[in-house]
Amino acid sequence: MKAFQRLAFALAFGLGLWSASALADEVEVIQLQYRTAEQMIPTLRPLVAPGGALTGMQSSLVIRSSRANIEEIKRIVASLDRAPRRLLISVRQDSAATSRDRAVAGSATIAGDRGRVSVGPGAPTESGATVRIADAARADDDRLAQQVQALEGSPALISVGESVPVPLRSVTRGPGGAIVSDTVVYRDTGSGFSVVPRVAGERVTLEISPQRESVGRHGPGSVNTQRVVTTVTGRLGEWLELGGIDQSATRDERGFLSSGRTGRQSSARVWVKVDEIK
Repeated sequence: MKAFQRLAFALAFGLGLWSASALADEVEVIQLQYRTAEQMIPTLRPLVAPGGALTGMQSSLVIRSSRANIEEIKRIVASLDRAPRRLLISVRQDSAATSRDRAVAGSATIAGDRGRVSVGPGAPTESGATVRIADAARADDDRLAQQVQALEGSPALISVGESVPVPLRSVTRGPGGAIVSDTVVYRDTGSGFSVVPRVAGERVTLEISPQRESVGRHGPGSVNTQRVVTTVTGRLGEWLELGGIDQSATRDERGFLSSGRTGRQSSARVWVKVDEIK
């Protein structure tokens, strides 16, 4: 009790010297149950009547204002100072890729009185022509799902990954010539998301940044990265699309008696859902 009285006195003293007109105001300490003064002051300060003051520390608020304004602030504090809701946040990151390769090649043999002429690979032994068509398709689908529990208004983070070895070679000049040194360093790759959820009734607002990394196919140390930074609002319990990427590319190759076409398509989507834990 003495510690509380000392804290209240220090907070009241921190309000500063008051003018004679301000001495008619009242000072009251409001004890918080679930929130901190740092969380509440930005919301309450604009509601303090002109000439009043609001300060606080840890779980205590100190307000100097008229009795009517103090009672108004206390009613607002009672509505805001409640146990934060427990939430289950689910993030799904989907990716799909398709590729198709088509090649057409021809060959021919022409025989006459002066000999035989063959053109193209696998030409027939007798006079005639051959056409070969090769068609190959491939589809890859990948889905990453992660969940984390959080309290409304508080940041949460989840991330999993691995350390990938990356070989490095350095060359230095010495008295006897070049010195080659081979070493291995590790590059961390991770997938996850950071989020700050805020709930009002049955609607939720998320400040969220999901990220997905995987080892690339372009040599040692290459990494594929997918990241979204956004704020989204929706209803509790429904999937919300945060964003997506669609890419496509086609390449044609033509040669003597041959042609080919290579097509690539890829897409990525990021979804989020928030459920309240009862």
